Amino acid sequence: MYRRFIFVALTVWYSLSGSLAAPIPVTHTVDSLIQYGIMQTFRCRFDSAMATFQSITDLMPDHPAGYCYQASLLQFKMMDYETDQWESRFFALCDTGIQKGKKLLASEPDNAWHSFFVGSIYNYTGLYLARSGDLVNGFVHSKKAVAYLEKAVELDPSLYDAYLGIGNYMYWSGRATKFLKWLPFVGDARKEGIRMVHTAMNRGRYSRWTALSSLAWIEYDRKAYNKAFQLFTRGITQFPGSRFFLWGLADTRFRMNDFAGAATLYEMILSDIIDMAYDSPYNEVICRFKLVKTYDGSGRYDRVIEHAEAILNMNLDQQTNRRVEDRIKQTRSYYRKAKKKQHSEM
Repeated sequence: MYRRFIFVALTVWYSLSGSLAAPIPVTHTVDSLIQYGIMQTFRCRFDSAMATFQSITDLMPDHPAGYCYQASLLQFKMMDYETDQWESRFFALCDTGIQKGKKLLASEPDNAWHSFFVGSIYNYTGLYLARSGDLVNGFVHSKKAVAYLEKAVELDPSLYDAYLGIGNYMYWSGRATKFLKWLPFVGDARKEGIRMVHTAMNRGRYSRWTALSSLAWIEYDRKAYNKAFQLFTRGITQFPGSRFFLWGLADTRFRMNDFAGAATLYEMILSDIIDMAYDSPYNEVICRFKLVKTYDGSGRYDRVIEHAEAILNMNLDQQTNRRVEDRIKQTRSYYRKAKKKQHSEM
């Protein structure tokens, strides 16, 4: 009930306030570094982005901003490479950033940006834990994140960057509870969540592109593929070759039965994966499996066989093999089907 009231109040506020936004929380130099580091991150230039965000920590060692964006970068990097290789450093950055932020809040409890940074770091932690399978702790950290982000918005409704974390939580938690609407006190705030993510995309200072990606995946989840396609296209136009948007654009084209377009994009991603600085066998299997399905959809059975054989001949470690076991089984099925089709056409 509280969250619904807050959202209605904020909707009225920003409809009256035009394009006003919260003043920047740092110096103009640091603000520029944050903006530049975000751009580097979405271009998958992770080492350069880390150096940029580290320079923020060097300039402001007692402020949570540098730790926040370094942690965010590592989360992006581990998600992109499908690895937990930097997990210890990620948690260390999160812990330090939260400590720094809470210390500042103790002396400046009404500072909305301090609440935003603490909430953002809790959000990164919650997302990482949930993706790693620790759903209980992931949920606990996400609830803490929302509490700090809502406090930030209560203190300053023009802090649009905070709308992203709240909106994402409202949508995805609403989606998880949509089958429980018959229970008392279980609400579905997905529409309000979408509106908040949309606001972060249009008016956020630092969250614009992350919000665009989030909104694109929300529309994909809602099977609104035309909207998802437009959003992913905007992302890839701004960041040509960015895997963060290429994956979504390829998946969306596949769902729209544009098999030729999807295949072209998956082949681009595969080439990128093979050329990565870090080996990513899981990503290679996933990408080749998507190509198997895409070429099967277009009747290109020779390409189905090519990618299926590549998957089946990979020497995977035990952990990766467990994660892709079901895809490998499906690959064998596609392979047998393609062989039969190819034989019948001879």
